[in-house]
Parts: sequence; structure tokens; C-alpha cells
Amino acid sequence: MAEQHLITAEFFGDPVSIVDHESRRWLTAEQAGRCLGYAESGARKHILKVFERHSDEFSEEDTAQLKLTTPSGLQECRIFSATGCNKLGFFARTARAKDFRTWASKVLSEKLAAPVAAAPVPAPIAEIAGHMGTLAAGMNAVLAQMNVTGKYIELLEMNQTSKRRVTREVVAEVFTLRAQGMASNDIARLLRIPRTAVTSIIQEKFAALSERQQPAERSLDNIMEDWLTREKAKLAATLKGGA
Repeated sequence: MAEQHLITAEFFGDPVSIVDHESRRWLTAEQAGRCLGYAESGARKHILKVFERHSDEFSEEDTAQLKLTTPSGLQECRIFSATGCNKLGFFARTARAKDFRTWASKVLSEKLAAPVAAAPVPAPIAEIAGHMGTLAAGMNAVLAQMNVTGKYIELLEMNQTSKRRVTREVVAEVFTLRAQGMASNDIARLLRIPRTAVTSIIQEKFAALSERQQPAERSLDNIMEDWLTREKAKLAATLKGGA
């Protein structure tokens, strides 16, 4: 048996029970007969006679058979849709027929409210736990990478703050960089030697030049290449020692 839903309405002040069936509005033969003005005791009988006389005019869209709960118990009832009630109004020709057709066309043709969508079912606990595990692993990887990056930065800072011993090779690099127009402060930072040492070398007062023996000139590319090589070697040695 189909689940029964009733909607209450009014026709000229009289209560009318509308059947909700397959998302459409229908009237039972008894309700349609009462709206058309037949006596309550014979309303269903008169409508069924009208239907039987013109049954060939009604389609499945106009009428159907449905088991409904009535005061007499569960019964097979004939129901009529908006179009079916319109046809009943034409064939019955009662005083209320015209008003009934207008009412049925409006009230029974109204679309029923769409069913409320069911709330989404929460994901299983195991699936949520899996997602949390993946997230935790990703966070650990990020933290590990941040630790490695911090270690590299620290080592680079340590290398940059340490000082080199001034050799004749360093002296040659100072003269080359100075010839390129680099300031003393920048030369000192690049070669990691004291600025006072750079000044003394440029002014030929540094102890390493006491013999007045000028070192061989080197190109800027050679200096930068050697500097990068030294930095890489020192960084690798530092990392190996701290492993």
C-alpha cells in the first residue's frame, strides 16, 4: 500500500482533504462529489456514476485507484487529479461545477514542495583517521625540511662571519677586485678578511708585501670561481662534521 499523505484545503469554506500521491494532488470521489454539491451520503456514488458513463474520456493522468484509510477501514478508492476534476465538473453540470473547475485548476495544479535533501553522511571514522595520518605525515615532512633549511642557513652564517688568513693569493685578489672599482668594505666582506687588512694591502703597507714583491694578477672570474669552490668545500666539511 502506498504511504498516505493528506493536505487540508477549503472550498467555499468547507474543509477538503487532498491526497498527495506521486508528488501530485488528487481528490477522492467522495471529496470531489461534496465539492460539486452532492449530499455527503451519496457524493461518492454520484461521482462514480459520472465517471463510469464517461470513463473513455479519462486517462491515467486524470484518475487512478489507490488504497486509502477511511472511517470504514482500508478501502480501494478512486482518485482524480486536477485534469480529472475538470472533466468531472463538465460532465456533472451541477450549480457548483464552474466554481469547482476553477478551484481544482488552481489548487490541485500547485506543485508540492520538493523533498528536503538528506544531510550528508559523515565519513567513516577510519577514513577520517587516514586523512589525519596523511596530514600529520605531510606536516612532519615540512618541519623536517624547515630544520634542514635552518641548519644550512646557520652554517652559511658561521662561514660568512669567520675570517680568512691573508695570503699572497688573497693579496692578489684584493688588487684585482680593487681594479674593478669595488669598495674596500665590499672586498673585505667578499674575501672575509678585516677591512683594515684590505686598506693596508691597497696602500702597500701590509706585512706580506714587505719584500715589495707584487703577486701575479688574477682575473675577476678566477677569483669568484675560487671563492665559490672554497665556500662549497667548507660547507660540505662542516655538514659532514655535524652529521
